Amino acid sequence: MRKYVFSSTLESADWNNSTIIRDDVVTAVTELKQQDGADLIMYGHGRFSRTLLKVHLVDEIRFSVHPVLVGGRAVGGGNGQTLALNLLVATPTPSGIVALTYEPTSS
Repeated sequence: MRKYVFSSTLESADWNNSTIIRDDVVTAVTELKQQDGADLIMYGHGRFSRTLLKVHLVDEIRFSVHPVLVGGRAVGGGNGQTLALNLLVATPTPSGIVALTYEPTSS
């Protein structure tokens, strides 16, 4: 998979099929989006993604919920053990909030 690394400080990218882009990120992403091929994927959120959102270069946002951690501690206590959860219901609201209901599994 081709990787584009947007960085003003990284000197080299040793990952296979990687290109560092240091210049105008808006122009670079606009050009990448115009190329044929698969979708572009960006992981994480920070200054770079805020820039792309501001100039309307983001087509879709996906959120992943990992219900194992709450405040850096395992759900169910801070004893170092994790608690597996089973999703029961995902309820979207008109305002865009999604309420998730889980039950602990009996593992």
